[in-house]
Amino acid sequence: MNRVLALGVIVLIRTFLSLSIELEIEGKFPWQRKDSEKRLNQDS
Repeated sequence: MNRVLALGVIVLIRTFLSLSIELEIEGKFPWQRKDSEKRLNQDS
């Protein structure tokens, strides 16, 4: 049980750090996309 809990904590920390890096680099969260990016993906 302790290993499962430790793995869960590691996954949560990794997710938080990933979102923090994305916010720092791009200036927005991954689910926040500009309208122009949405149009480009729809045209493809």
